[in-house]
Parts: sequence; C-alpha cells; structure tokens
Amino acid sequence: MAEFGVTDQANSGAAELATVLACLCLCTVKHFYYVRFPNNGEPLMNMLHRKVNKCVIFTLVLSAVNVIELFMLGRYIAIIDVSNRSLVDHKTLLILLNNKLSNKNSNTASEHLDHMINVVNPHSFKLINKPNVSCNHSELVICVLSKRNNFHTRRTIRETWGSYAYDRRNNASLIFFIGSEITSTTLLDSDQPMADAESNIFGDILQEEYIDSYNNLSLKTVSILKWVTFQCPKSKFILKSDDDMFINVQFLVRKLLEVEHRLSHFVMGSLRSHEKPNRHKSSKIYTPYSVYKKEEFPPFTAGPAYAMTTKTAKLLYQTTLQLPLFRLEDVYVTGICAQKANVSLVNNAHFLEGKHDASGCLFRKQISGEGFTTEEIIKIYKEFNDNNSDCD
Repeated sequence: MAEFGVTDQANSGAAELATVLACLCLCTVKHFYYVRFPNNGEPLMNMLHRKVNKCVIFTLVLSAVNVIELFMLGRYIAIIDVSNRSLVDHKTLLILLNNKLSNKNSNTASEHLDHMINVVNPHSFKLINKPNVSCNHSELVICVLSKRNNFHTRRTIRETWGSYAYDRRNNASLIFFIGSEITSTTLLDSDQPMADAESNIFGDILQEEYIDSYNNLSLKTVSILKWVTFQCPKSKFILKSDDDMFINVQFLVRKLLEVEHRLSHFVMGSLRSHEKPNRHKSSKIYTPYSVYKKEEFPPFTAGPAYAMTTKTAKLLYQTTLQLPLFRLEDVYVTGICAQKANVSLVNNAHFLEGKHDASGCLFRKQISGEGFTTEEIIKIYKEFNDNNSDCD
C-alpha cells in the first residue's frame, strides 16, 4: 500500500531487521553467560546478578520486542490486498490499529481489524469541497443530503429551520452533503463552479467525487457517518435529513436527550418493520434476489429523517466497512448495518411520513415532515415562529 509506505519489500526488511536484532540479543546473553574472568573463573552472568545494572540486558530485549512488534504491524497492514490501493483509507486503519494495541473499544475496532481483509466498502472517494464548520463539540450536527444543483433549497434551509445552527446558544452545526457529476459533462453545462463558490462563501458543504444520483444515496449517508466519526468525534448527536424536510430542531434535541438517558447506541426515527423487498423490475426500489435474498428487510427507520448519537454513527461507519453497499440507504444504514452492530432502533411517531399540510402550527408538536417545496418550508417557518398565530 503506497499510501502507508508499507510494501512487501518493506515488510521483508522489517522481518530481517527483527531477526538480526533478536539473534544479536540472544548471542550477547549467551556470550555473557559463558565468558569467565581470568582471575577467578566466575561466570560473568553471575557477577551481573550481583554487580551489573540489569538495564543493559533489559534494553536489548525490549529493543528486539519493539522491532518484532513493528514487523507484526506491518503484517496487519500487509494482509490487505495490495492490488486494491483504495481498499481502505489510511486514517481508518491507523485508528483501528491504535485501538487494537491499546485494547480500546475491543468489541468493535479490534473485531474490524481482525477481519480487515474483508473490507468491501472503503468509501475512499476524493473530497472536492469540505466544510470548515466547527462541529467537534456540537450538541447536534445537522447533516442534510442535497443535490449539487439545489442551490435555492440549501439557501432556504439556512434561512429557516437550519438557522438553528447559527444561534450559539444552541451549540449546533449545519453541513450539506452533495455528490459530483459524470466526467463527460462540459464546463458550460456544469454547476460545479457555482457549487465551489457556494462552498467558499458558506463553508458548510462536503462534496465527494461520486455521481449524484438516487442509487448513490447510501454513499452520501456513509459520507455523513465517516465525516462525523473523524471530524466531530466529541459531538453528541447527529441528524440525517433530506433537503425537502422541515425539522423542529428544538423538539428533536429534547427527544434525543430523553432517549440518551437509557441508551447509548440508538437510531431514532419512524420505525418500519416487516418490509419486503420490491421484486418488480420497473420499480424505483427494485431489489433483485441476487442482491438481497431474504424475504424481509430487518427493521429500519424511514430515510427522509432520522437521528442518532455520535457514538452510534462511529459504530455504524465501522460496520459499513465490512458490509457490501446496498442502494436503499435507510435499509442499509439503519437496518442491515444497525442489526449487524446491535444498535437499538427507537420509534418516534413525531417523525411524520407522507404528505402533510404546510402548517407551522402542525410542526410545533412534530419533529419532521417531508416532501415540501422551498415556498412551503418558508411558510411553515414563518407560522412556526409567529407567536400571534392561533394554533388552537
């Protein structure tokens, strides 16, 4: 793996160095034992026990052990298929290695390290734009999935329910996650310059180099989990939301805090159970048997909006490394991966599904609603914050 600077040649060199140093240590000890002083014939080793500082031998032995340990780390890295240089990003592997050696998170990180050869979903896409939002100590990281050309929608969210993140009293951050375009798109037809400009102005966009499409929604959600894991590890909660939503953020945080008192790893949203894969080829959510053989999906939370602890996001991200990507992102992340990681799903009826009235009064008592236009989001937000509205 060139990125690590660890190759087969390097591993061979480490092995040779470890062997030489170990032999040197053993030979030195043996020499000390058999060499006798000419005066009294007493073995030198006996005198070492009485007169010589034992740190000499200890230092030699410790050096040999350290080199052998370095060689073993090389073996951990080398077990990854070197023919696939994008198999896993180096930061993930280094964290897993560190956790393995320090026995931290032994139930998660160590298991993933032991099976690193099975990594099938590395999510090693190139970053085109990255946010400069400070999220590491946020109580809530608001993560919105958006299409690259949805400029007006993102502006609407910043000016309405997403403005929660701009109030320092709320200790929250807002980040939009977008994809890229097909490489054949000409510069004149491209929205990329506008996306670059938007990112420079607001600093709240994370864009990776994969095609922005419905089939790649799972990639966007995994990018959320990955970013939060590495850039916001000390935050408390994350919200995953589509960009056609209205979110009552205050109500959401209150409900998350209530659940956190009894669960450390959970996903909260509108729970779906006993959902069957759609086997009709004409369907947008068609799932062939070759992709998913079981007759039912595991329980999952509906995709438009759900929330979790940051600890859960980290655990789910580690799990995605081991499982093949599945294009139905809610089923994949909150169903398949959550089941694999033993993450609890918490149903909350305040995550509304389907079309509802664009009413600010309605959302004073709800967490989220889906399928709204930008005009409807603005209308809801105005009514939501109008203290003179008659909501009885």
